[in-house]
Amino acid sequence: MKPKFAFTYNTPDTRAKALAWSGEPEAVFIKLRDMGYDAVELFVRDPRELNAEKLQRLLSNAGLTAAAVGTGQIVAEDKLYFTHDDAKVRAETVVRVKTVIDFAAELRSQVNIGKVRGDLGHSESRKAWSEDAFRELEAHARARNVMMTIEPQNRFGCDNLNTTQESLEWLRRMALPNLKLMLDVFHMQIEDACMAASFVEAADMCVHVHFADTNRGAPGTGSIDLTLALRMLKALKYNRFITMEIKQTPDSETAARYALEYVRALADAMWR
Repeated sequence: MKPKFAFTYNTPDTRAKALAWSGEPEAVFIKLRDMGYDAVELFVRDPRELNAEKLQRLLSNAGLTAAAVGTGQIVAEDKLYFTHDDAKVRAETVVRVKTVIDFAAELRSQVNIGKVRGDLGHSESRKAWSEDAFRELEAHARARNVMMTIEPQNRFGCDNLNTTQESLEWLRRMALPNLKLMLDVFHMQIEDACMAASFVEAADMCVHVHFADTNRGAPGTGSIDLTLALRMLKALKYNRFITMEIKQTPDSETAARYALEYVRALADAMWR
């Protein structure tokens, strides 16, 4: 079975620019459905400002599902993260991510953790704060049957869990059953010695994948070997979601259409 394809969407509570389509959800979802997408990945800031039931209905009406819920806008807009020096901010971050988990539960989706984990700066205190937050949030997610994923991100955006290998070692040490791995080829091509080897090493932990090309362009506009990535995913029998997380240039509709046409052509040639 082939992977399923998703595109990123900024929910109405967000304001800052992100690598996602912004607009009225019903119109965006219908356009993505008509292009051939299977799902959307929702980028949220504060789910308390959203109507999960309405979003679920709009997704269902368009024949789409929620592939995942992203937390990047919590950091970008509200400056909340697990390792903040202010204990009140750390506590508010955990509360906010719990609301994201509850939101994801209503949409029968999963939650991705990227920059909201914060930087460590070689501080044992920050490391402890981060890991305590993950333990509390994973327990909350497990109680609601929600999967969480950690995303390795490159050194220019985050100072910890940069490589697939670092992240796998950390995940196995933490041993939290509802905390898995999401791999993003954009970060992998910067940090990992060998993308193919990383996919193999992460086969038992990877439950979600992001695609982009060089400089976060649409697949097919740069030099990342997406044919190799798809070949590895096929060999590993990966049949979950691949989300296009890319720059919205020249506009979201054009970017979404080009990305899917390019990746689907590669996938169709492999999964015959």
